[in-house]
This record gives sequence, C-alpha cells and structure tokens, in this order.
Amino acid sequence: MRQNLLVLLVFLLLPGVVLAQTERKNQISSGMISYGYTAEHPYYQFTGDSDFKKESDMTGPISLFSNVYWQVFKKFGENDYLTQWSYGFEIVQFSSTSESAYTGTKSITAPLVDMNLTFSSLAGKIYFFDVWKAPFQPFLGLSYGWMQGEISSSYTGISARTNLGGFFTTQSYGANVLISEQTGVVVELRNTRANHMIASNDPFGQGFDYLDFTGIMLNMTGYFRF
Repeated sequence: MRQNLLVLLVFLLLPGVVLAQTERKNQISSGMISYGYTAEHPYYQFTGDSDFKKESDMTGPISLFSNVYWQVFKKFGENDYLTQWSYGFEIVQFSSTSESAYTGTKSITAPLVDMNLTFSSLAGKIYFFDVWKAPFQPFLGLSYGWMQGEISSSYTGISARTNLGGFFTTQSYGANVLISEQTGVVVELRNTRANHMIASNDPFGQGFDYLDFTGIMLNMTGYFRF
C-alpha cells in the first residue's frame, strides 16, 4: 500500500522540480485522516448483524500516512483576501477489521469483516490570506472522485469477497498553519457524501442496492512546499 503511494509521489513530484528552483508553487501533504460515518456503519449495512448496529460501539477507520495530497497554487489577483487558489490530486487509503471497527466492551459473535477503501479525487481550494506569508490561512474546498474497495467476509460457512465502487464528493473547511517557509500543518474537516457505493454481491442477503459511506473526515496532516 505505502509502496504504491511512494511511486505516485515520485511521479507527481518530477514535473515540479524545475519550478521548485525558482518559485514554490507546489505543496505535498500527508498525515492522519480519521473517517467517522454519519450513515449507519457500513459493517451493519453489509452484514445486518446486531453487534454492529449500536453506533456508540462502532468507529470508523484511520489513515495514518497512507494518504498523499499534491496541489498547485495559483494567484487570484492583486487583493488582500482570496489571494490564492489551488488544484490538485489526492489518494487516501483506509483499512479496518471487525476487531478495529467494534469498540464495545461485550464479547461479540459478529462476522469477520476486513475492509479496504481507496478514495481518489481531484480537488480545488480557495484561500483567505496569503499562503506564503500569513501564519494562519483559512480555506474552503471541494473535491470529486471515485471510491473503490474490497470487503473480505466470513461467518459460519459463508466466505466471500465483495468489490465496491462509486463516486463521492467532499466539502472541506480548514486552515494551513505556517511553521516555516516550506513547512506547516493542515487542519481540515470534510463533509463526505458517498451514499451510492455499488457492491458486487450481497453474501449476507441484506437486499441492498448500494452501501452508504457518507461521513466526516477529520484531517491533521503536515505539508512541504517546493
């Protein structure tokens, strides 16, 4: 997984080497992204098992440096606000198991469910205040992309592999916090709408047409500019 991200990172950085020598227009970031579902937990949607139903006993996955966001800055114009905007590309990978998703205290007999998700998107942001000088740089953003994934499940003789796929959108609110000329921290909240994820099969007979992965991503990542 991380090897794939490293290959992508090198591929994305190579075109910016020449630009980096004169003006730092590129930003690359990675770190921690926590995904909390606001719809019913996908494990419950997928299996129908009551052990996965109680929201307070369930949690979403965390992407810890299994994510990379590359963006290019452009000037808006000669004004004091909305000074820059950016476009870019992001990949975020999440993994979870029945053991990591269930946080309750009672013993459970729920199915074994291993889930891997990859969110790939094109994103744009507009920035309030100068991204090169202001210590605090609020932004608004939108992204559109494709989620694909796989669920491996087993329970009392049932063993299946299910492929997932569908489009998603996000609305993001956050800020860059400047540490130095080239480094800083991104704090961001993303409303993620992913309510039409098609599954290749329905091994637990739940009768769904699609799964709903709608939720909120909370990001705290570090960035480097070049």
